[in-house]
Amino acid sequence: MVRTVKDRITLLKDVLPKEAVCAEVGVCEGEFARQILKHSRPRRLHLIDVWAGIGACGAVGTTDEVSRRRLQQVSWDFDAQIKSGKAMLHQGLSALVLESFKASYFDWVYVDADHSYEGLLRDLWALHISQSIRDDGLIAGHDYGTAEDLPKMAHPCPGVAQAVDEFCERCGWELVCRTEVGPREGEDPDGSNAPSFVLARR
Repeated sequence: MVRTVKDRITLLKDVLPKEAVCAEVGVCEGEFARQILKHSRPRRLHLIDVWAGIGACGAVGTTDEVSRRRLQQVSWDFDAQIKSGKAMLHQGLSALVLESFKASYFDWVYVDADHSYEGLLRDLWALHISQSIRDDGLIAGHDYGTAEDLPKMAHPCPGVAQAVDEFCERCGWELVCRTEVGPREGEDPDGSNAPSFVLARR
């Protein structure tokens, strides 16, 4: 049975392991990364983003200037964590970066980068091929909207659920938790309106 929790702040507090080695794929301006540090207290957090002109659903959507500014802001905001070794920045195409980690490295990874079917499947496949998730580790992510959810979401991306479901069927994972679709409000407005998912190995 799939567990349902209120939002991704609850996910960080009650579902994803604390003091973990983890990653956020698709950092943008670092809003959710701040929540990860606050609520999950990771041992090490890898922040992965291309920071170079790719919009939310796979289309070109930002200028190089905007991307550079976002990367610079994240670098400043996480300066103390980077200097202490608690956080690491990785700029590059997410699937290629994910393939570079050693086997059984991550306790969990949160994927929120390319929201197209093809893009998300590439990221999930990279995690599977590299075997970088521990045997008892988790893959989580954002914008898992079912057909019923999509009309309620401010930014629906139908390819996400398709990619996640196909990955689970082909690679031996299963959906174990998801968040509700609520209004854009509270501590994490982006997360409250779009369902997150959590996968575990079958």
